[in-house]
This record gives sequence, C-alpha cells and structure tokens, in this order.
Amino acid sequence: MKFHILLMLKSKIHLSVLGVLLFVNSAFSHPFYVSLLEMHYNENSNRWECAMRIFTDDLELGISNSLKTPGVSLEGKEAQNDSLVWVFVQKHFEIPGSKMTWIGREGDPDAQWIYFEVSAPEAQLVELRWDGLARWLPGQKNVLHIHRDRKLIRTYLYDAKKSIQTVDLGG
Repeated sequence: MKFHILLMLKSKIHLSVLGVLLFVNSAFSHPFYVSLLEMHYNENSNRWECAMRIFTDDLELGISNSLKTPGVSLEGKEAQNDSLVWVFVQKHFEIPGSKMTWIGREGDPDAQWIYFEVSAPEAQLVELRWDGLARWLPGQKNVLHIHRDRKLIRTYLYDAKKSIQTVDLGG
C-alpha cells in the first residue's frame, strides 16, 4: 500500500514537473518579432541615411500579405525581390513631405538589411508612420534610432497600437 501511494505521488510530481517544463519551454520559445531602423542625418546631403533590419521570414510574410503575392522568397532573383521589398517599405514607412530613395539590400536566411535615403523634411517634428508587419505578426515591435553627429539622440518604439508617432528629428 505504501509503495502504491509513493508511486502515485512520484507520478504526480513527474507530471507537475513536466507541466512546468512545458510551460517554461513554450513561454521562452515564443517567436521574437523585432525590426530595427537606424536613421543617420547627413548634413552634407541634407538627407537621412536609413538602414532597416528585418528578419527574412517576417519580411517574406509581410510582403506576401501586404502585396498579395503569396509564397514570396527572398532567395535569388535579386532585381525582382528588391522591387518587392522597396514597394513594401514605401507602403509601410512614411515621413510626410519627404522623398525616399532606394539604395539597396543585403541579406541572408536570417535577416535583411534594407538601405534607403529620406530627404530631410522642413519640420523638426514629423508624424512618422511605420506600420509594416504588426498586422500579421502579433507582438511585432519596431525600434527606431535617430542619430545626429554620430550620436544616438532618440529611440522610439512602434507596434500595432503605436504605428504613427510624432518624432523629433532635431538636434
């Protein structure tokens, strides 16, 4: 009888430990959705030099959904893929009154770096919109770093609830 009770208690302990381990594993293996945009002001050209980093699979999903182009793969076909990426960026990132210019893209299976320039708007305070990916990826966060004179001066966090923010581009 004692052996049966001990065996039953041991089984319950194992199941409890297993349940905790499964919960902890699922909590920590949840996908991490973060994109980064570094904006550096170039006084000589009066333009913002931008480098945007997005996880490759997230960008493929965003392009597929946003541009209604199912099954996008960013491997191979550079010119065609660059065109899709640029259309996606222009659709989901905007500083009103500024002109954006494509510079290029480089990437690997893990992440894509997208390079472009933005003409400096007249105003120091602008309504910057960055709404890509949050519609399709729950928990998506977009981090914006503003640099002047090679120094980080401001950081902004974008998500599904805050896709348009007043951003201070001043020094």
